[in-house]
Amino acid sequence: MSGALILTLCALAGVTGYAALHRAVVGLQQPVNRTHLLFSCMSAAVTLYVIAKVIGYRADSAGDLVSARRLEVAAAIVIGGLMPWFVSAYLDTRRRFVEIATTVFCAVFFLLTLALPFGLVFSAMPSLTRITFPWGETLTDTRVHDRTTVFAIGLSGMFVS
Repeated sequence: MSGALILTLCALAGVTGYAALHRAVVGLQQPVNRTHLLFSCMSAAVTLYVIAKVIGYRADSAGDLVSARRLEVAAAIVIGGLMPWFVSAYLDTRRRFVEIATTVFCAVFFLLTLALPFGLVFSAMPSLTRITFPWGETLTDTRVHDRTTVFAIGLSGMFVS
């Protein structure tokens, strides 16, 4: 993958990591601020997501790619689970049913991501194909013809919520 993209993603991970740390320090001041703490948790999850992206782009084997994608999907699910809580705290509203329902939905899929051998994205070990562009950039392409049923249910559930 392009060195500029990897470098940019690493810089993004650093910025979001700093935002997570800074918001955690601000949120833990007395009195404790829920909005800052939730933003800190979301920033930490985004940092993990970006790091997983970098690992996936740099993967040399199918096993490394599957591990990176499992981490990436798990981080995205955590972001999705925290989002309603952050929005509620930011807008100072209390819609507990929506927050709890989304969190339970995301928790189930987070556990499924960790429990399934290839995560939610792959139903079997993918085959890797290297594509080299005329300008010299190399792209690793995965060939997966069928998605897992759990992936389809999760994808539809994310759009419903």
